[in-house]
Formats: sequence, C-alpha cells, structure tokens
Amino acid sequence: MKHLYSRLYYFFELLAVIVLFIVPPIMRGIYGIEAVYPTKPESLSAFLYFLCLVCFSAGFEELLYRLYLPYRLKTLFSSKGSVSFICVEAVPIALFAVAHLQAGWGTVIYAAFAGLLFRSIFCAVQKKYTLAVAMLSLSLIHSIHNLCSYYLFLF
Repeated sequence: MKHLYSRLYYFFELLAVIVLFIVPPIMRGIYGIEAVYPTKPESLSAFLYFLCLVCFSAGFEELLYRLYLPYRLKTLFSSKGSVSFICVEAVPIALFAVAHLQAGWGTVIYAAFAGLLFRSIFCAVQKKYTLAVAMLSLSLIHSIHNLCSYYLFLF
C-alpha cells in the first residue's frame, strides 16, 4: 500500500511540474506568441544581468530536462524494457524540443538533437564522475551554447 501512495505522490508531483514549467512555453509556441529575446547588453551591468539570465535559464533547463524528468519517470516506469527506456529517455528530450516551439519548428528540430546530445553528455559525465559534476558541466556547456547562439544569431 505504501508503494502505491509513493507512486501516486510521484505522479502528481510530476504532473504539477509539467503543468507549471513545461506546458506554458509549449502553449506560447502553439498559439504563436513570439519568443521574447533579450536585447544586446550595452553596459557592464546589463551584460552581467544578461549573463546571469542565460546561465540560470540553462541551469534550470538542465535540472528539469536532464535530471528531474528522467529520474522521476524512472521511478514511475520502473520496469525494464523498451517502453520504459522510451519514457525515461525520449520523453524528456521531446518535451525539451517542443518547449522551444515559440522560436519556430527549425529550432524544435535543433533542440531535439541538442537535447539528445546534452543527455548523452550528462550520462557519460555522470558515469565517470558524480551527479553534481555532470550537472555543473552540462549547465556550463548549455550556457556557453546559448551565449554563442545569442551573439551569433540575434545581436
């Protein structure tokens, strides 16, 4: 009975996270609300704010899509097999990709490949080092990627 309650708790926790953090960017993309990108920072304080914004956003995405979702889905789909693997690995990558829909379908496809690459890097680093090292290194890689993307394509 206790196992059933814990699985229900994990399910409702996952549902709340999806509704609060994953559905809003997807809905913005579906309803065609344009992505809001920051303007090019003109001063040192504006650049530091921009840098913090990019780093925290990337870190949040890594925590959500590379750490929380796979581990929570693994607790809900604890059986071995291809269905469990698809739920644990493919669903977070697909959600990460669709969360970028507001920037266009090309970005969704790019984000799917980036999500696959980021998850592969996360698993490889975690296997060799620790979870904290994997999260920090991947957040740094994601932050650098986003900074380069902003400076190459938006500014």
